[in-house]
Amino acid sequence: MLEEHNNITNEDQEPNIKNPGLFASKISENPLIIIDGKVATKNAMDKLNPNSINSVNILKDKTATIKYGNKGKNGVIIITTKK
Repeated sequence: MLEEHNNITNEDQEPNIKNPGLFASKISENPLIIIDGKVATKNAMDKLNPNSINSVNILKDKTATIKYGNKGKNGVIIITTKK
């Protein structure tokens, strides 16, 4: 079996190609998304040019809820763009 990050293939399966968005993954719960200090949508995040990103931080569990309250219960994605 041949395994690749994000795409798993073997002799019996076709490659599982994900949407090529910036954060193409299965997000079962909607995390809070913050871009440059402002709440944003997943659509806005997906439209970001990867070359414009300075940093990405992920908060989860207690850290997310301490900082963002109930809004952070599903995690927080914090993106800072180059200015």
